[in-house]
Amino acid sequence: MERLSATVWLGSKAATMWFDHVDMDQRSALQIVGWAGHAKELLAGKMRPEKRRVLEIGIDALRA
Repeated sequence: MERLSATVWLGSKAATMWFDHVDMDQRSALQIVGWAGHAKELLAGKMRPEKRRVLEIGIDALRA
């Protein structure tokens, strides 16, 4: 559950402020750590719809 929460948070708009604070581009950082792969793995499991949506939106955004 901690992995799910961390992955969702990293891909969320709430994390944008943290990335800005440390002067990193969120999109680039997520690509470097392979975030989309982790998110896709997690989507196979059960989770609340709002967490699923954050993962889906994040994956779509990284594809663009």
